[in-house]
This record gives sequence, structure tokens and C-alpha cells, in this order.
Amino acid sequence: MKSMLMPRTSAWFLMAGLILLVSAGMALAQNLGGEEMWYFDSNLRVGHVATAELNGDGIPDVIAAEFNPDYYGDPSQVFGIDGKTGDTLWIYWLQDGARVMAIGDINGDGITDVAIGASYNASGTPDGYVHAINGIDGSEIWKYYIGASNNAIDVGDINGDAYMDVVVGSFDDQVHAINGQTGTALWVRNIGSLWINSVAIADVDGDLTGDVLYAHEYLAGYTNYMGVLDGVDGSDIWQLATNYVPLRTIVDDFDGDSQLDAIFGIEYNDETMAVQCRDALTGALKWEDTLASAMASTTKSTCLPMISMATAIPTCWSATVASATSTMCTTGPTLPSCTLPKPCPDMFAAPPSLM
Repeated sequence: MKSMLMPRTSAWFLMAGLILLVSAGMALAQNLGGEEMWYFDSNLRVGHVATAELNGDGIPDVIAAEFNPDYYGDPSQVFGIDGKTGDTLWIYWLQDGARVMAIGDINGDGITDVAIGASYNASGTPDGYVHAINGIDGSEIWKYYIGASNNAIDVGDINGDAYMDVVVGSFDDQVHAINGQTGTALWVRNIGSLWINSVAIADVDGDLTGDVLYAHEYLAGYTNYMGVLDGVDGSDIWQLATNYVPLRTIVDDFDGDSQLDAIFGIEYNDETMAVQCRDALTGALKWEDTLASAMASTTKSTCLPMISMATAIPTCWSATVASATSTMCTTGPTLPSCTLPKPCPDMFAAPPSLM
């Protein structure tokens, strides 16, 4: 049975299992009845959340990281939270906002640790570090200086020592591979562009060490890239120049042929969104599925935002989002007011009634 969870103080929320994140805190509700078990109040928007056993009581705990969406330069916190009681296990401070987060046993003690890629605000006290945080007590394992905002992160063994390493894509045009044991660089690869949108670690070439998939974006009018870097030294396994923007990547065996596939979410210049499946080892295209044309930002600001969870999905929120046009959003029927204000549809998001 699904429980109905409602935010206390904010319209922004994210469901992750039974965890409800709001911009000023978190609530955990039981599966049956929906009654609140505990509520954890944070100062800024909680933008990253994961669950892991931290305190040895056999109950999953919560790791959460916050940031100010209006100003990434504000100091922010990473929290370890007792999953049973909602009590604070530990707090780790960042000078700027927590931009990306991944988890894994970095120090090899059997407890999940946290890797945070912080933003970099040039004024004030800039951060720009990758922070490895001990999952037991929130202490610093190490921190690695990027000197730019970190935009993508993943954790996995890429040097074959059986310990988790950290890979980060940043706004300094580079992919950084960081030794999880020492916090020092294994290699740094310049993609020759502006920023890295996404990274993912998997053993693509079968050498028993993780390799690094990436999705990358340049300024308008320049070349974008997607590809896979050898985890040993950061050299190309393959790289493809594209006339579209690769936004996200994940990797797994999606067609059951015992070979890894790379999924890329992409956006064309006309704002058409699509998903590609490529052979992770060669980059050969297996299929592409066009999703829809994304609405321009001016349309998003005018699209009627109030959706009632109890009413039918209006045309603007149709499951066949390819038919959603700016005209439908701005001149369609007046929508009823509701409890949850919603932003205009994200092409990768489910309709409101399905969230």
C-alpha cells in the first residue's frame, strides 16, 4: 500500500522510497497509514539523499545534503540521520552548496561513506573540493581540490586495489579520477570543453577495473562529446563528437546479451529530448527513442502550475507529452487549485498522478 505524504513547509519535494524531502527538512512516514515517524529540519533545500547503514543497529539510516538553489555560495551541511529516530548522527560542513553526492565504502571499514562534490563560489570563502566523509562519524577522510564547481560524481574501483575510488566531472573541463585510499589524483583527463554533465563507473573492457562513462557539454556552437575513458589511465576507449547535448548516462546490461550497454539522455538543438542505447565498449548505436520536444523556458514560466492530485491529468500533463505545446499550456482550460503546486512538466518526469 502506498502512503500519501504531504510536505510541511514547501511545494518542492522528492519521493525516495518512504522519504519525503522538502526544501526546509525531511519527513519519514511509515508504509501503512502514512503517519509520520520523524521529521528532520534543515536550513536549506535538501537536494541529495541516500540510505545506508551507518550506526550498526541494522536499520537503514539517511544521508542528506543541502544547498541554496538561488545561491550555491551559501555554506551548507551534509547530515547523517538515524533512520529509526530521526536524530542527528553527524554533521559535515561545506563552504558552498553540495552540488553532487555519491555513496560507497571509500575507506574500506565496511561502513558506507559519502563523496560530495561542492560548488565553487569565487567570492567569499570558496569551496570547490571533493569531500570524502566518514559514514560512521562524519569526519573528513580526505578532500581533493578541484577549484571549480563539481557537476557529476560516482564511486567505484578503477585502479584494481579493491577499494572504492571517486570520479568527478567538473566545470573546469575535466574528469578527475581520485584514489579512494589517499585522496590523490590517479589521473585527470581534459575533455576540451566547458563542463561534464554526468559520469558513471563500470568495467566496460573486461580488465577487472572500472572505466568511466561521461556525458559532456560545450558552449553553443561548439562540439559536445560522449564516451568512455579507461579507468587505468584515462585514455579513450571511445569518444564520439555529437551535434546534440549529452545530459546523463547510466550503464548496465539492458538487453540481456551479457554485454554492458550505455544509456545516454540527450537534447537536440530544437529542444527535442531523446534516449540512446549504445554498446558500452564500442559506442555503436543500438537504438534511439525520441521522447518529446521540450518547452522553452518562457513557456515554463507561463504554464498553469496548479494540478489537483484528485482530478484527471489535463492536456498539458498528458502522458503523451509529445503533444504538449506552449499553446496548450498557456491557453488551455483553467486548472483547479490543489494542495501541491507543481512546476511545468519536465520531459523526464512522470505526470503528477504517477509521482
